[in-house]
Amino acid sequence: MGNKLIHKLERVGRRFFSAPFANLPAEYGDTVPPDMRAFEAEAEASQREVREEIATPVVHDHRSRPAR
Repeated sequence: MGNKLIHKLERVGRRFFSAPFANLPAEYGDTVPPDMRAFEAEAEASQREVREEIATPVVHDHRSRPAR
């Protein structure tokens, strides 16, 4: 029970402290730090990257049962 309470308090705290900064007008400047923008750009680029890998064959030592 203690872990659930701590988790809920952490969620409320995150929402409470992040809410004032999430929707600031443009006159207050960019609210996203530059390192976060760089990380998001890198993550998005890696999603678009094509990865061609040869799948290794999987060997099962037992016989499978037929689907029913």
